[in-house]
Amino acid sequence: MIGNDVIDLQLAAIQSNWQRPGFREKVFTNAEVRLIDGAEDPFRTVWRLWSMKESGYKAYLRLHPKRFFDPKKMACSIAENGSGQVRVGGYCFQTATTCEEDSLYTTAVLVKGPELLGERFTIPVMEEASTYCHQRLRQYCADHWSIVIEELSIAKNDQGVPRIACGSTLKSSAISISHHGRFGAYIIQR
Repeated sequence: MIGNDVIDLQLAAIQSNWQRPGFREKVFTNAEVRLIDGAEDPFRTVWRLWSMKESGYKAYLRLHPKRFFDPKKMACSIAENGSGQVRVGGYCFQTATTCEEDSLYTTAVLVKGPELLGERFTIPVMEEASTYCHQRLRQYCADHWSIVIEELSIAKNDQGVPRIACGSTLKSSAISISHHGRFGAYIIQR
């Protein structure tokens, strides 16, 4: 089970007032609020935790395809070595977050071991984000699987969980796609 999330920090700073009264208490557990309050960079900590919750939520939906919106049901922790965990619905997803100057990128997996392929990238200014991300993912798979791109399709189930399929062979792989502002990303579980 996999999930991912990318955050454009410049856009997040403009679009969201995470310091408004009640926001943190609605979105984060008490332990997470303490983590934010004690952080050297509370802004980045807020968005790292949010990215962890989003990626964990996407992975959880693969196991229990019933959507819900309650970020406090997802409890995040960050270890001293920088690795993270998201606990939701009795599951514990391992997360890895890359923090760059202008973005955060998190992947979540239920169990360590499955090979994850993918990338984080900048979306060209004139491109529609979702279309560009899907095209880039399809091209990546075509190149790595040595097939023509036209044989690949991306479809979502009723809960919006995507898979990439190859033609009529019904070969499909679990994927997770994310985009926010100037950035996009995808992962594929092999």
